[in-house]
Amino acid sequence: MKPKTKTSLLIVVNSLLFLTFAVQAGTGMLMGSGLAGEISWNLHSKLGFALVLLVVAHIVLNFSWIKAQIFKSSAKK
Repeated sequence: MKPKTKTSLLIVVNSLLFLTFAVQAGTGMLMGSGLAGEISWNLHSKLGFALVLLVVAHIVLNFSWIKAQIFKSSAKK
């Protein structure tokens, strides 16, 4: 994948990941306080799946960096 394309995709994925996490946290707090309505419950459950998919996409897009960090730290030992 071209670096510019990967960077653009990471910006989108990371932005959506942040927004999804923020909404998850907000609806989770509403559910915990007993103030959540049906919309909050539905939103929380549906965005939970989206959050998992975005995390997987984030890991896939950053896998070369993750791999480099793992092998760099094992080479120092």
